[in-house]
Parts: sequence; C-alpha cells; structure tokens
Amino acid sequence: MGPLNNARRVEAVHGLVLDAVRRGARLRLGGAPSDRSGRYYPATVITDVPVDARVLLEEPFGPIAPVVAYDGEDSAIALANSTDYALSAYVFGDPGRTDRLCRSLNAGSVSLNCTAGAAPDAPLGGRGASGYGYEGGSQGLLAFGRLKIIQRPRAEEAATGQ
Repeated sequence: MGPLNNARRVEAVHGLVLDAVRRGARLRLGGAPSDRSGRYYPATVITDVPVDARVLLEEPFGPIAPVVAYDGEDSAIALANSTDYALSAYVFGDPGRTDRLCRSLNAGSVSLNCTAGAAPDAPLGGRGASGYGYEGGSQGLLAFGRLKIIQRPRAEEAATGQ
C-alpha cells in the first residue's frame, strides 16, 4: 500500500477509526498510524460498526474496511444507499442472487465478485456527494461538449407552411 495524500489525511483516517471504536466498533486489524516515515496508514478492519459512525457517513480516502451486519438483502440495500457518497459499491455472492443487489445499489459503479479497478477506457463517476457526471470513456468525452438541438420542419411541412 502506498502513502496517503498528506499528513492531514493520515490524521483524518485515524480520526474515523477512533470515532468508530468509541461508538462500539471492534478493531480487528491495523488502526494506528504507521511508525515508519511517510504518510502511511495500515490496512484497517473494523467490525460491528454502528450506523452513526463517521466512517460510514464520510469518504475515508484511506485503507479502512468497515464491516456492518445486516438483516436480509433489503436491509443491506437500504444501508448501502443511506450514504450521500456513492462512488463505488461491491457485491459478493452467488451471481444468481446478486443481480438484484447490483441493480438496486445507488452507486456510480458496482463491481460483482471482484475488487479490480475500472478498465482504463471505462467511464468513472459517482453519485450524490461523490460527484456528478463521468470522466473517461466515451461518456466522459460528452462533458467537453455542449449539446445543441436544431429542429427543422419536415419537407412536407416546409412546402405547405404548416
């Protein structure tokens, strides 16, 4: 894992972990700034994360994996869609059951049974506070243009003046 963007981001990531633990989450892995030089924060896993923990309400931009229990698929969808941030979502499970989940998630991209990054020619964009519109791919190119609609009467309407 590489370094975080700046020292403030290291502090912010650690603050999100501490907030979750104070609210009752259980720290399973990582959870403290690295003692090596640079802006490193270790991969961190926290479980039993309460829904009011900041890590579920803010984009961490750091290596935190919050794990939240849910009661059924509808509960999972409601929980995932309750955030203002919707850049990406990840679904793991039997492909026969996951199609509905993928369609129901409000996110700019949804990955099914993988964590691979987007293809370089695929558009990238979020929803809600994670962004508006897309960049990359043919859809991203549309952001550089301005749509103009020109309407003309059909040939028979032009001939009759109607």
